[in-house]
Amino acid sequence: MKTGGNFLGTWYYRLADDACTLPLAEKEKYKKAITAEADSLIQKMAKIPYIIPIDEFQWGSNSDVIDASMLFCMAWKVSKDKNITMR
Repeated sequence: MKTGGNFLGTWYYRLADDACTLPLAEKEKYKKAITAEADSLIQKMAKIPYIIPIDEFQWGSNSDVIDASMLFCMAWKVSKDKNITMR
């Protein structure tokens, strides 16, 4: 799910953070969405010869790579799954 040009929107990551005061069930919903998006990008990377998480290149596409990197970091943070960072 892309929101506003960023993967899930940067604000979305904070909703799954331990410091967030949302109910646990709500946090779990966000954690699942974040890890599912990371898994989706990893599957996409496997199909791209350069092993990068984007398949559209336009002006400013380097920010899309950074956005994906932030998503991978947050997915690792909420799941502690080492496979999220590289498969």
